[in-house]
Amino acid sequence: MAENSKGRPPFRADHIGSLLRPAALRQAFKDRAAHRIDDSQFTQIQDRCIRDAVKLQEEAGLQVVTDGEFRRGSYWARFVERLDGLSIKSAVFKFRDDSGHELDFTAPYATGKLKRVRPLALDEFVFLREASQATPKITLPSPSTMHFYRCTDFADRSVYPDADAFFADLGRAYREEIAELAKADCRYVQFDEVAIALLCDPAIRQKVEAIGEKPDRLVDLYIESLNTAMADAPAGMIFGVHMCRGNFKGHYLGAGGYESVAERFFAPERGSITSFLNTTRSAPATSNRCASSRIRASCWASSAAKPRFWSRRRFSSDGWPRQRDISISTGWRSARNAGLPRLLPVIRSPRPMSGLN
Repeated sequence: MAENSKGRPPFRADHIGSLLRPAALRQAFKDRAAHRIDDSQFTQIQDRCIRDAVKLQEEAGLQVVTDGEFRRGSYWARFVERLDGLSIKSAVFKFRDDSGHELDFTAPYATGKLKRVRPLALDEFVFLREASQATPKITLPSPSTMHFYRCTDFADRSVYPDADAFFADLGRAYREEIAELAKADCRYVQFDEVAIALLCDPAIRQKVEAIGEKPDRLVDLYIESLNTAMADAPAGMIFGVHMCRGNFKGHYLGAGGYESVAERFFAPERGSITSFLNTTRSAPATSNRCASSRIRASCWASSAAKPRFWSRRRFSSDGWPRQRDISISTGWRSARNAGLPRLLPVIRSPRPMSGLN
């Protein structure tokens, strides 16, 4: 990526990646599945929608853009489609809302040896790189995505008798993809991490224990899988980790604060990984443990699950996030729901973020 005048990531306002699909794109997914349009026509519609999404981000004054994940059926779908050895089964968890209503969803499952035989997100990045002068960021599902949603039954045991062998092959695939992204001048990669966030929820931890797994062991395993994925990245490549509790048709997967994982996830020895945290109204991310950690945080928006969480008390008198606050990053939809006009002055302010840019 050529040097530009817009600075180096992470930025004070950082778009997390997923965007609400426009009606034309939603229809295109349906038409392609029904064979009413071919792959070429489908790609043309995606291209047009991505250009519109990029323009929206640029007009808001963002220094970083994503493609809205518009080429994906879900945040992990394309990864599963393109990585040899993965199929799909039902997840062992359910989305829920505050009234107790639940929704089932699907999850990756390993039926064969994992092997990267084609690019996983490289084409997404190349198109985005050419579509904007701003810094392009590519998002990837975290390694834990391929394991946690089925937990103890994540693979055919004749193929992967234990998690160590599974994550060794999975980590190799990530390193190969990141190497190809680096060759294409990608310098900003975000992992979408749901499992670690869910392992903060007491109800999820209880369920994990009930099916024979140890929650804290999984947290350590998933942190290590991130480190393994990034192990061979070139100097100067910036990584972000978006911790999210899931969002599907107004339902979520987990709730609670980050205290149970904060000290391990935000440990100083983990290096300068930018972390983007989703919060709920009852459990803001700025717990004492998180706020005292040496974390490079860069984004400010409102909660995806509770848009009305936007709170003036989290800002200093001039509208800038107070120092030591962990910034909350939730993606473009939440920023718009919370009141984009209120957010724009912060995005566009010439004042630098403490310690950044």
